[in-house]
Amino acid sequence: MALAASILLLWLLSRSREKCVQSEILLPAPKISLTPNWRVLPRGNVTILCKAPTTEGLTFYLKKGHQTIASPRPGDKGSAHFPITNVSSKDGGMYTCFYHNSSKSSSECSEPLELLITDLKLPKPNITPYPKKLIYLGSNVSIQCSFKEATQRPIQKFYLHTDADKMKPDSVKPDGDTTTFNIREVQEHHAGKYRCNYRVPSGDFISSKSSDDLELFVIDPYFPRPVISLGPTELVAFGGNVTFQCQSKIFSTRFYIQKSGEEMLQPCLGTDETTAQCFVSNLDQAHTGEYSCRYSKSKPFIISKTSELVRLLMTDQNIARPNISLIPGYIAQLGSKVTIQCSAQGQSKRFYLHKAKDKKNLQIAVTNEDRKNFSINKMDWEDGGSFYCSYTEPSQFFTSSETSDRVELFVLDPKLSKPNITLAHTQWVVRGGNATINCQSQHWAAKFLFEKTGKQMPLQVIEIIGNMGTFFMKDANLEDGGNYSCRYSAKEKPFIISEPSDFVTIQITDPDLPRPSISFHPSPVPQLGKNITIQCSVNNSYKAWYLYKDDGKKELQSVETSSSDAVFLINNVSEADGGSYYCNYRPQSGPFISEASNTVDLYLVDPNLYIPTISMSPSNLVAFGEQVTIRCETGKEAMMFYLHKDGDPSLNWTMESELYHGTLSIHNVSWDNKGSYSCSYVAERRPKALSLQSYPIELLISESDHTLVNIIRFVIGGLVTVLLGYILTLDRRFQREHVH
Repeated sequence: MALAASILLLWLLSRSREKCVQSEILLPAPKISLTPNWRVLPRGNVTILCKAPTTEGLTFYLKKGHQTIASPRPGDKGSAHFPITNVSSKDGGMYTCFYHNSSKSSSECSEPLELLITDLKLPKPNITPYPKKLIYLGSNVSIQCSFKEATQRPIQKFYLHTDADKMKPDSVKPDGDTTTFNIREVQEHHAGKYRCNYRVPSGDFISSKSSDDLELFVIDPYFPRPVISLGPTELVAFGGNVTFQCQSKIFSTRFYIQKSGEEMLQPCLGTDETTAQCFVSNLDQAHTGEYSCRYSKSKPFIISKTSELVRLLMTDQNIARPNISLIPGYIAQLGSKVTIQCSAQGQSKRFYLHKAKDKKNLQIAVTNEDRKNFSINKMDWEDGGSFYCSYTEPSQFFTSSETSDRVELFVLDPKLSKPNITLAHTQWVVRGGNATINCQSQHWAAKFLFEKTGKQMPLQVIEIIGNMGTFFMKDANLEDGGNYSCRYSAKEKPFIISEPSDFVTIQITDPDLPRPSISFHPSPVPQLGKNITIQCSVNNSYKAWYLYKDDGKKELQSVETSSSDAVFLINNVSEADGGSYYCNYRPQSGPFISEASNTVDLYLVDPNLYIPTISMSPSNLVAFGEQVTIRCETGKEAMMFYLHKDGDPSLNWTMESELYHGTLSIHNVSWDNKGSYSCSYVAERRPKALSLQSYPIELLISESDHTLVNIIRFVIGGLVTVLLGYILTLDRRFQREHVH
């Protein structure tokens, strides 16, 4: 018989002890054991250890069967070692040991120790737990050892070993090809790894290889239940990755993941004393199912109860994605009811509602319809979040659709201050152009939402810096025109949102439409209390005209007309009517509006303002080509001075203004500058209030200087004429001389 590549050392508990020597007084029996454990390398070495309960003056003896086989060994601290080197089949057998004290009194023999030699040609047996290998503390369990070929290879005895109890193995004669080892009222020390092997009925002590390991776990119901979660989501694509996280409430040394329907516990790597993660990669359909987790403290085979279940689903791109919507909308008041609706084509589905960062299903519902409503009956601060849904068909419980788009649900907090919304440039955006809308909050924000009137869902924010959010509109088209507002959520509570800001309006213009003109009648500088008309014109007939003032946040007036002109009337003008005006129009056919006209400023003359005085320096009589400086003065503070010529009310000439006066210099005076001049000013802190014009002053060009200039011109002209005549006379004389 070929000998083993390894050696199995087993101990058999004897029901009665042999009297090793004849003595009236027997000392307590020693304990016998082996080092290393029951498995050694071929031709390896083992040591039998004999240990007595006392320590002084002892001599130890080793017996095999009824024969003492080793020289007496003096005791060292109450024990002695008997090495066996280069173990072979002849070393198999039953061993005992005993000792003498200094008075020559002898002990009883130790329990017998059985040394079996493993034959690798003998098939290993099977080992099976009943009812299962995860057993509650105090329950019963049976471990069955069997060998299918027992009819061809008779078996003398089965042996059961555990790492936790090397001193007392169990051995039972088989009933045919099977032996059952019963453990009643399981305790903690029963947990651990078990193996079994068998001995053939021959004279030699020959044993089979050991069975595979059986791990017996004992569940302690007093351990707190752990919590399991899946990340990043329980829906995974084929070939994707997933991480199971198990968390306990107490210090733990090991964590395990268990799939429903399987007893195999998969150990996880601990990340700290209470949390562990199991990373599973390259997933396929075999990985789908329900999972739970357990943990152990200092003893790895004493485990907790299972956690709740999580489902691992695999998505199938061939299954249509569901739709998700919020009813009545994505902003809810505290205490209100919100319905999250998931829908998909077809009937009889199991819908799953998920909430981002909540690593388990929020709700699950089975329906025979093509949609399912998930309700939040009374909104609380914690109910806001990002939601999405999926579904499975009845025939494929763990094969899921891909998830729907995500919708964000916000809880309104009226205590948050309203944000401020502004347009970075103008409300007029050329078709195909870009626009920028800014939203600013008083505090640092987690999110900004831009809303367009008539659109159900908010617009995406492209950039957030501190308390400023920016929305960029690119390649603007007709549907981008309208009224916009914004909201924000605070940094620490991203789904609690503010009231909306005021509105800003964006209008989409067509650069191909003619640009209109604008003018005031009878004057752009009327007196307070007068009536004035504003006329807008274009070379065509159009349906609607719009008049705007200053920042143009809203229409000042609108007129529908079929002519090419529109007239806007302002009666009894007041200082509040002063400002910058412009207009545009919408054609009879076509959705776009024109670009705005040029801007014209309306100033109101207040006769109660101090009338300025005007003067010229060095005087109002100026020689042709010289310089004159015109000065306008007032006894009140002024913001701006204007110069008028010949009574023209238009503010065409702006003077260089200081606090109480303004100046304007005319260099190289010509006849075009001659005329009557007056001036006016805009009052300080009243930017559209204009004073009456000053009394006029006449700018004269000196007549004497004019005559002198003419005389010089005549003299120069005469000299030129004489010179030309002289040149012609010389030329004729030259020609006659050459002819003759």
